[in-house]
Amino acid sequence: MAPKSLPPELLFEFVPFVRAEDAVPNAFSSCRLFHNLLLPRVDKWKEALLMNQSQAEKIAELESKNKRLEALIEKLNAEKQKALTDQQPQSSSTASAKSPSKPFKKEVKGRLTFENGSAANYPVSFGEVQRRVESPDRMKISDFLILFHLRKIGSNSADLRKSIEESGIKIRTEQRQHSEDTCFTFLLEAEAVQLSQDFAKLCDRNYPIKPIANEMTSGENGGESGTKPYSMEELGTVRRFLAEILDFQGADESPHTPHLQLPIIAVKKKQIGKEVGAGFNRFSLATHGFGGYAFTSVINVLIKLVKECEKRMSSTTEGENAGE
Repeated sequence: MAPKSLPPELLFEFVPFVRAEDAVPNAFSSCRLFHNLLLPRVDKWKEALLMNQSQAEKIAELESKNKRLEALIEKLNAEKQKALTDQQPQSSSTASAKSPSKPFKKEVKGRLTFENGSAANYPVSFGEVQRRVESPDRMKISDFLILFHLRKIGSNSADLRKSIEESGIKIRTEQRQHSEDTCFTFLLEAEAVQLSQDFAKLCDRNYPIKPIANEMTSGENGGESGTKPYSMEELGTVRRFLAEILDFQGADESPHTPHLQLPIIAVKKKQIGKEVGAGFNRFSLATHGFGGYAFTSVINVLIKLVKECEKRMSSTTEGENAGE
């Protein structure tokens, strides 16, 4: 019976336990399993063995990389979940369980009237409700009923309290100092900001900067006739002083006082102390966003007035020099 030849790849596929050093070229195996089988040459056998080993190593390497990738993905997912959890405000007296920017009420009628005699509607966010229960307003449920134009009946009080407390905001129980109430107390924040923006536009368009600058630099209201009431150095000092006040104002980071929305205001960030920052925040809270806008617009008008005085004095000086 002629011996049969077994290709190396088949040999290693079905009998992987055969070692290359056991093979004898052109000889028969003494093992019963390989009786009448002609084993391949040793060099061919070793070549097939090395090929299988290389493939096995590549597979092992890919599996190792896959495991490391899965571990990395799992770690990133865990970090992402933790970050999302940390960003969610905790339910307490100082933090709302809802996003501060989301509307608590989509439409609340304001108190300011327009030319048609009607009041506009404004959204009230969870953040605004939270600020209302804190200092300086310290509003109770009865105050929120007034703010939202709701009748003071038991069902309205209970429903409103439930809605506020379910959002994670704790209503105060101590008595408010109503002597601290002003016309700003029950202005909605969006309403107060709109009022300040309109005030800023009116200041910019209508304040008599040029007539005042003309009289201030003519000598009629300061010193002897024909003398300059202010020097260029003095005006420059005043202008720099006002500009620095604006820089302080630009450091106000109150959530309802975004100064940069006003086109007439040009400020830069200034490093300020905690006490100044807290003072800006109290001022903005007390006026519900009106104060920062209004104060900054007034400073801008004063800076423009100083610049106009400098311009007129500079032209006067040039005229005098030309006459000489």
